[in-house]
Amino acid sequence: MKPIKIINYVCTLIAGLLLFCAVPRAQDSTPGDLNINLRYFMFNNKISYVLVNTKTKMAGKFQPVRKIGLSVYLDSVAGSNLIGKVNTDTNGDAQLLIPGSLRSAWDASASHKFLAVSVANKQFAETSADIEIIKAKIVLDTTTVDTIKSITAKVFEFKDNDWTPAPDVELKIGVRRLGGMLPIGKEATYTTDSTGEVTAEFTKLNLPAEKGILTLVVNAEDNDKYGNLVYEQKIPWGVPIVQSDDWNKRTLYSTRFRSPIWLLFMAYSVMAAVWGVLLYLVMQIIKLRKLGKKVAVDNFSMP
Repeated sequence: MKPIKIINYVCTLIAGLLLFCAVPRAQDSTPGDLNINLRYFMFNNKISYVLVNTKTKMAGKFQPVRKIGLSVYLDSVAGSNLIGKVNTDTNGDAQLLIPGSLRSAWDASASHKFLAVSVANKQFAETSADIEIIKAKIVLDTTTVDTIKSITAKVFEFKDNDWTPAPDVELKIGVRRLGGMLPIGKEATYTTDSTGEVTAEFTKLNLPAEKGILTLVVNAEDNDKYGNLVYEQKIPWGVPIVQSDDWNKRTLYSTRFRSPIWLLFMAYSVMAAVWGVLLYLVMQIIKLRKLGKKVAVDNFSMP
């Protein structure tokens, strides 16, 4: 085989390998279909809002999609039912409150459907998603009997123009802390009984809090029928935080003359030792100079 043919064969083989490796990567880097996820929230039985999330699958995993224009509607895609228009943030999220203009439509039915429609762009075609929920609420009560503190939560759904108990609803009951929510007892979740009620004992005693006020949180997360129900209430079951004033006390972080006695003694002892050594050396140098002058005079006066 001639050298030129061998070179052409090798070049063709390398080009084929490069093309074979490049095609899957190009396919992985191409965005897939746009996914829209809708979540409904009811906060303290008063504030209703919808959280929309957009994402797409790239490189084998889902990635958030930012700056996607969305129109969210109540019950049907119509101008009169428009909740609002919004663009997603860097996390692919957007939040919309249900406006007061839709209050009559909201009160007219026990269940509602939320619909989100995206605006088509160069990457994604127009996409829609929906979620249906039944209106529900949480009622909270706290009791203290013989130093035993208990919390009773009741879940009601709107049915036949009245609030009826909602059984088999999984609830999380806890206290809001800096890192999240701390469960009030040993159980992570509680399930309502046939009367829509659940009672849990408050076992997290002696929790420090500002003025002794704790924030109790009861929520139902991503329930298939009711969405996300969140209820918060302030309770005086914490231990007040006592702010101590150490400004005029001897502490390590105080000013120089308010430092601890032992620290001042150590610092001044070291300083005295250093200066004492330096003074001793200076005195020895002076003595040496005087001794040198005396020896020189004695040698000069010798016959």
